[in-house]
Amino acid sequence: MTATELDNLESTIVAYGSHELQNMKVFNYAPTNDHTFVYIHGGAWRDPSNTYDEMAPVVAANPDANHIGINYRLSPGIKYPEHLIDVLRALELIKSRFKAGKITLLGHSVGATMILQLLHFKQIVKNGLKHLDSEEDLDDLLEYVDKNIVFEQLLFLDGIYDIVELLKEYPDYSSFVDDAFVNAEHVQDATQLSSKNPQLDETFSLVSKNTKFVIYQSLEDELLSMKQTHLLIDYLASKNQKFSLHVGNWGKHEEIYAGDRSIVFHGKVPK
Repeated sequence: MTATELDNLESTIVAYGSHELQNMKVFNYAPTNDHTFVYIHGGAWRDPSNTYDEMAPVVAANPDANHIGINYRLSPGIKYPEHLIDVLRALELIKSRFKAGKITLLGHSVGATMILQLLHFKQIVKNGLKHLDSEEDLDDLLEYVDKNIVFEQLLFLDGIYDIVELLKEYPDYSSFVDDAFVNAEHVQDATQLSSKNPQLDETFSLVSKNTKFVIYQSLEDELLSMKQTHLLIDYLASKNQKFSLHVGNWGKHEEIYAGDRSIVFHGKVPK
């Protein structure tokens, strides 16, 4: 299903902020649907070509569920963790406005980074803002999300989980990392895998003992090796967090679920 065909499905765009990218696209919504897929796109925090329209195959493969794709502001116009704050504002609106039922959160590339960050989102956001000298009051937003959202499933798709290690493996990626962060300490604090903040040893947020953690990695990904996925596996294992791992020939980095060999065409996206 192409983006043009997707537009023919019943959909609407909902703003959660004043910026042109602070919006969500809601597909196939019905309050009686038992399940909702929420998608966080990738694009190295800066690529305007990565949007919620990448959800087309997921929508086509799951016609009896709600689908919501989140757009967020991009670097270099903003710095981390403002992308994550946008996602939190979108999640707040989803929970307060829609009957979402059981929520599966999908994240591709840096969208998967943000899923990892959501597991300790209060600490991640507050520590990230310190590097920006920001005094923005987010207490109400953080408390609302913490008290009202529990994910049924988390789907990590060809993600980045340790930016420090990413730059060691791919030094050229500093071009987009520098757009999103202000210095090396800011980068180190970005995810639990590299941060030295003891608060990130606390219990995961937004999940229950029944939440499914599902990790996908395409062996044909030309932008990320298996190293990042192995780092996530080691981290979750260290926390005694159960997960399932799926590895296959699902195309290049942008094709893992948008191409003809993507995971959704093989029935790999559960609900």
